[in-house]
Amino acid sequence: MHLVVESLLMQTCKPDVLVLWLAREQYPGGEADLPESLTGLKRYGLDIRWCSDMRSYKKLIPTLREFPGAVVITADDDIYYGPHWAEKLYRAYMENPRAVHCHRVTKFYKDEGQWRTSPGGYDVYPFPTYLHKLTGSSGAIYPPAPLPPEMVDESLFMKIAPTNDDIWFWLMAARAGLPCNVVRGSEPALFYVEGSQEQALTKVNDQGERLFWKQFGAVLEKFPDAARLLDNEWSRVRAINGAGALKEE
Repeated sequence: MHLVVESLLMQTCKPDVLVLWLAREQYPGGEADLPESLTGLKRYGLDIRWCSDMRSYKKLIPTLREFPGAVVITADDDIYYGPHWAEKLYRAYMENPRAVHCHRVTKFYKDEGQWRTSPGGYDVYPFPTYLHKLTGSSGAIYPPAPLPPEMVDESLFMKIAPTNDDIWFWLMAARAGLPCNVVRGSEPALFYVEGSQEQALTKVNDQGERLFWKQFGAVLEKFPDAARLLDNEWSRVRAINGAGALKEE
């Protein structure tokens, strides 16, 4: 983990604060349970904070609670980031502060009335859209826009989307009127720490029990306005590009 934090500390665009959220349940001894290679980075600006064990939601939810009104960049603790990664996100935000900007997204489209995806992070729409599901592991920047109160409802998101924070963040932001945009010069390739938890979680979501689609459906069922929003956006995108032009071949 310390190597990932070091990659964040060496960014060309420096944050006001770099927070690492850790679950109290995983480290009952607090910082005494952490290696010096990690705690030693506090002298360079790392701020270690503690929250409940909300799995991958730790990357955003506690920060929204602690820093309301802040511009927030999220990162995972098991991926190495290039030195210009944050700068590209912040530049995109400055150009368009009414969107969530990412390095990597999953493109959604409809085929025969069913939602499909074009995974991999390279086939994307050439404009901000609600049909881009953000991929939080690649990094995302959130503007200081009012978000739905349900966004930070831990009991709710852990019930209906416990293993896929990306779905939750994407659709809650969409409900707030924030489309998702891919930054110029994006870095969609992900360089995982070997044996990381995120690799295992991705496998569960996408291959195991198809939890991705199950949880996607659960969120749309809970929030019909999000389902209507995606349907309307698909109609809009097809109109922009010509009927059927964006359907996967």
